[in-house]
Amino acid sequence: MKFIKLPLFCSILLACSCNTSKIASIADIEGEWNIVEIKNDTLSPTDGEQMPFIGFDTKDGKVYGYSGCNRIMTTLNLEAEPGVIEMGHIASTLMACPQMETERMVVSALSQIKKYKTDGDKKMTLCDSANTPVMVLEKRFFPMTLSELNGKWQITSVLGTEIPQSQEKTPYIVFDTDSNSINGNAGCNNFRGKLEASQGNKPTITISSVASTRMLCPDMEIENNILSALNNVKTFGRLSDKKVALYTSSGIQVMALYRD
Repeated sequence: MKFIKLPLFCSILLACSCNTSKIASIADIEGEWNIVEIKNDTLSPTDGEQMPFIGFDTKDGKVYGYSGCNRIMTTLNLEAEPGVIEMGHIASTLMACPQMETERMVVSALSQIKKYKTDGDKKMTLCDSANTPVMVLEKRFFPMTLSELNGKWQITSVLGTEIPQSQEKTPYIVFDTDSNSINGNAGCNNFRGKLEASQGNKPTITISSVASTRMLCPDMEIENNILSALNNVKTFGRLSDKKVALYTSSGIQVMALYRD
């Protein structure tokens, strides 16, 4: 993870923003948010890395996320005053990763959070008790229906790595919600599988029984990553008008898709 220092004048603007921005209601923080900045340092993941994120469940009073290595979770006080955020003790899994700098920054920053404010529906700032910005968040994705997922999508990245333009065949996936199935090409072989979906408050999908043809190609790494990622998909969301992402049950993005 790279950290890019913002110029001083940007820091001054950010420091003032918590006092002047509209105070959000608890409902405004619902959903999952990428952590894009910590104390004026911009987080820029390198190829293969996942962006740290935090999710707020304002119905059940839960906070969860990914801090750069481990999954994190805690409680959220739904009775707090507007603009005030009260979280419980932050718990996490106990994995050790080669680079723990991002992890330490995220956990330390979260322990200082006392207030929040939003800037539209795409950006939010978390502040300390003195209204000083500690963390800047951007919406990870927006809800979409299963019918919107239907059809053919180009696979643009898998497990945090962009599909190279030099790829001989462009990988793609087709969702068929009428027959509850998927099919596509992983860059070398064709694949197919079953699609199970739930249309509740938070639509989920499960892809199972994935089978593929057995041609051998010079480079099978992307192919193997795509097939592995498909078996771990649980949720999905819209990134933009033509882009969506697929996520695991713990919110880790495993695939990004683009519709021509």
